[in-house]
Amino acid sequence: MSADTEPDEPVVCPVCGSAFSSASLHDEGLLVELGDDSQFDRVCVEPVSTDDGTPLVRLFQHPREDEQSAAGGRVP
Repeated sequence: MSADTEPDEPVVCPVCGSAFSSASLHDEGLLVELGDDSQFDRVCVEPVSTDDGTPLVRLFQHPREDEQSAAGGRVP
């Protein structure tokens, strides 16, 4: 399953503190490869769960033009 984020999604990425261009929720396996991606610089991954405890992974896609440094130096 892949779903759009909920209306209460964060304004900035909770992983690195930077703006992001999109976010998504996943309850199945996923693959993230950004080696030659012309659109995204990086993807941050946040483990979350539903109200009933179902584990999910939320991805935050950061565009290449976003050269803002991450909060706390968490992203090189």
